Amino acid sequence: MVPCSSAVAFTVAILSTAWATKCESSSTSCMVPEKEVASEIYATQLIQSRSGRRIKQFGDDDSKKKCTKAADVIFLVDSSGSVVKGGPDNINKPGKDGVMETRKFIKKVVLGLKLGSDKKSTRIGIGQFSGRKWEDTFPNHRYETVEIALSEGTTEEAVNKATNAMKWHHKGHHKLSDPMTFTGEGIDWVLRNKAMFPSARENIQKMLVIVTDGKSNSKWKDYDQADYSPRKMAKKARDKEIDVVAIGIQFPPADEAAIKELESLVDDPEKKLFRLEEYAELKKVVEKITTYACDTTRAPTPLPTPVPTPLPTPEPTPEPTPLPTAEPTPSPTPLPTAQPTPLPTPVPTPAPTPQPTICFKKPTDLIFLVDSSGSVGHKNVEYTARFLKKVVKKLPLGADSTHVGIVQFSGLDKYDNEDNKEHQTLEIRLSDGTKRKKVNKALDNMKWHGKGDGGTELRDPMTYTGEAINYVLNNTNMFPSGREDAKQILVIITDGQSNSKNEEFAIKKMADKARKEGIIVMAVGIGDFEGHKKELRDLACEKGCRRKGRKNKKTCCHVFKAKKGYAHLGKKLINSLSKHTNEEICT
Repeated sequence: MVPCSSAVAFTVAILSTAWATKCESSSTSCMVPEKEVASEIYATQLIQSRSGRRIKQFGDDDSKKKCTKAADVIFLVDSSGSVVKGGPDNINKPGKDGVMETRKFIKKVVLGLKLGSDKKSTRIGIGQFSGRKWEDTFPNHRYETVEIALSEGTTEEAVNKATNAMKWHHKGHHKLSDPMTFTGEGIDWVLRNKAMFPSARENIQKMLVIVTDGKSNSKWKDYDQADYSPRKMAKKARDKEIDVVAIGIQFPPADEAAIKELESLVDDPEKKLFRLEEYAELKKVVEKITTYACDTTRAPTPLPTPVPTPLPTPEPTPEPTPLPTAEPTPSPTPLPTAQPTPLPTPVPTPAPTPQPTICFKKPTDLIFLVDSSGSVGHKNVEYTARFLKKVVKKLPLGADSTHVGIVQFSGLDKYDNEDNKEHQTLEIRLSDGTKRKKVNKALDNMKWHGKGDGGTELRDPMTYTGEAINYVLNNTNMFPSGREDAKQILVIITDGQSNSKNEEFAIKKMADKARKEGIIVMAVGIGDFEGHKKELRDLACEKGCRRKGRKNKKTCCHVFKAKKGYAHLGKKLINSLSKHTNEEICT
């Protein structure tokens, strides 16, 4: 590692559940270099150009490999529940384990810095942040961990050892069931913890880089506590002459509040904000962060005392030049009579874009069956609720038209001292879901089945999809309470394969049973469903629908996908699901 003359605090808060498919900002921070160089090399050059130091590239002499200016750099890393996509089963899986991708990122940045304890070298500090549920743990809701103190991050070996030892705050070593994203508290922590910025060296540039995968969900306002808003805390850091850089991962493009919060972390979003679609893309900004860490130009150089310029000797005022005698203006030549300009051929008015058909006089009983297993997490339950509100807004709710019922499902197994026991929570009865306001309230009140959300509080909720289908077929508040003349539609939202051991409730068997009862079954698959795509088809494709040569598969195979996760339950999916549902209601 090579020391930079800037004290750099990297707040690595990895922002969860996935940014836009492409960086939609025109900011240079999101641009890919024009030259075709490896992203790691490009990021390294950027950090070096900022600090006056350069980073080792292949073929370089070792003596010239790193930037040689001093800095104190701190990485503040988001360790909330959404960091590992799909939950504990995906720990250490490339592209899904955000903690693992962050480890690799920090190591690559450090390669370009000359580390040491003297005033010409860089020191590295690393901290992780998350939080416990406010409702259950107030006032001890904060949770941060020092991975390596700034005073100890003086060798590449020490930093790599600390990085390798970083553990996700979810369960395991840290035992948090669903760690929150308390970004403001995390920034406040690095400003006050003695192992972090309070131990920074005097007259050395300090830098904080925040990597996070989601909007803060702290409830300091609700509890009338100190203002821990990320915007205010980031400004507090800048007021202490700490340069703040932010890396936002998987922020939903449609979530304006989240984007606004992310941009508020830095004073120059075009240069200091990096927005990524997923954790695996961290390698794209290695060089940019390294270069910025090494930038000594950020510390202003004092200007020399200006020497006053002597005043010139005044010249005598010249005599004015006399104006020439004016000639009389000649009479103007008369203009020819103007010909009228022909009117343009009128352009026909384009036909208006057809609006989706909505049928208010077609009685329909619609039930949303929502996965609330361990891989979902508190934050993704909120994303699901927001998504369903927008879908319901486009449907014809009413006493004589569409009724909506909502159920969450999961299950209990050995971690909850049970053996394959199903579990469902009724969020709103089918007979009650006739008004949008009432349905929205039920969605707002949905609680994750995992521990720490104030709901069921299961230690490790399972995904028992077949049992859940059976529940809506038999529970008296669900389809059995429906109207005799109503069309019946079941929409299943799930992020993974059923892990029930009970063959009686096999996915295909239960979905076929629903179809035999005249229920149209639709499925929304969240995530890539790698290796389990057949399960989505078993859920939502009618018999023979996938047969080669069959036409109109869209009308018999009702599968919808959000491959990039809950954070990307966006406008396109909302429109396609609501349109398809309205078509089924109207036919």
